Amino acid sequence: MFAFNPKSDKVRRIDLSKAPVAPGERLRLYPIAWTGKDILLLLGAHSASSRIMVVRYDPSTNRWRKGRSAACTGPTQTAWTGTGVVAACGPKAIEVYRPQSDRWQAIPSGPSPLASRRGSAIVWTGRQLIVWSGVVDQAGNPTPSDGASIALAK
Repeated sequence: MFAFNPKSDKVRRIDLSKAPVAPGERLRLYPIAWTGKDILLLLGAHSASSRIMVVRYDPSTNRWRKGRSAACTGPTQTAWTGTGVVAACGPKAIEVYRPQSDRWQAIPSGPSPLASRRGSAIVWTGRQLIVWSGVVDQAGNPTPSDGASIALAK
């Protein structure tokens, strides 16, 4: 992983060996947002019983720390809203991670195609979380040609 400093026009390598995850999981970390202080990285859930883990990196101090893990389990989709990470996980769960408090908030969504797909295109518009296409977890794994959205209050 690399960091670019636009003021100095320099690129530097970020040492993943100090990230608070198992060595085999370091390459599965993916950056999702810049909070103004930290880079938020997620370690996505990769099995039905695993959770999304938040890892934070402060480039000014070169320090890593673990954030809270989401309560929901299983593969998920995520998007940065500008103030938090929205995770649509499982058939009836949406959770929002707030970096200021290092807490996840559950939002009951009910049966929804938004939270039952994986591998979709997902985007935050500033008002709505939109999910398009992806794979539905059911026999045959059909790829729907439609989408879903949910309006979330910041």
